[in-house]
Amino acid sequence: MKFSLLLLFIGGLLIKGCVQDSKNDSIYQKRTEAGHTAFRLTEKTLLPFTDIIAYTRIFREYVRQTTPDGRDSIETMYLSNIRIAPHSQALGTAEQYHMTVSGEEAGHNYEITFTNPSSSSWDVLAVASLNEQTTRYHLSIRDIDSKTWTVTQSNCERQAPVQVSATRQSASVTRLGHKSDAAKTTFNVKNQLFTINWAYDTVYPSFKISGSGILQCPNDPHCRVAYQIEQPIVVKSFPGFKTIHQAGSDFNFVNGFTAWSSGTLRLKTYDTVNHAFDEYTVTLLEQDLNIAMNHVEEKWTR
Repeated sequence: MKFSLLLLFIGGLLIKGCVQDSKNDSIYQKRTEAGHTAFRLTEKTLLPFTDIIAYTRIFREYVRQTTPDGRDSIETMYLSNIRIAPHSQALGTAEQYHMTVSGEEAGHNYEITFTNPSSSSWDVLAVASLNEQTTRYHLSIRDIDSKTWTVTQSNCERQAPVQVSATRQSASVTRLGHKSDAAKTTFNVKNQLFTINWAYDTVYPSFKISGSGILQCPNDPHCRVAYQIEQPIVVKSFPGFKTIHQAGSDFNFVNGFTAWSSGTLRLKTYDTVNHAFDEYTVTLLEQDLNIAMNHVEEKWTR
């Protein structure tokens, strides 16, 4: 059955048991539970991209300042847990800056390098560490000084993958080796063109993002999740998200520097062995998710 197909992909790593994990009152297994798992996997995998994009915007504001007072004002507003320094380069090579982000509640730590920041097209390389798992990111961004950015290339690859043995007991029961969940649920990603539209009425970076891409499991080449953003995702940044997260249930979905507040995605989960797939439409609301599959639509609490 198709529900078992996705659990075969992910090994039940992101949900343990039934619906109680989603903060719903119901204890029965919802028909769109596999779609919920697919969304949580996709969100978890792509949030570092929106983090890096928001940090890039902060760095743009910093590097475009022409006076020490201007840079001091950016440091005061944004850089409580960020350190920026020029990177020493050999004569004749492109200018680089290095940003170190540390101390986030959820364990996110970033090392980000910006190449040729005086131009309007940047190469951004990042290493993200989360729960003892390290992933490398690359983004090529055009029109960096405009309200709309075009990310022509973006991808990520897990560094030094942990080998995880898997024994497939049946089509409906899959158990993976007893490594960390972070290692087993980290996917490599290759995105298509991203379009970023910035909001200018907020203090901290906020933007809409549209695009598509594919998540590929390095431990199981037959496991793929393809996503298409059908209605742009609204991304908000929360530099003080520790306080926000503790403020109440209204912000329970915030567990990092950026969070997705609204938008619509179409997800396809592929089994390349059996040549089968499941398809879901996920609509994000501030507090809930609506997940639709085969004329069934169910609400989940974020």
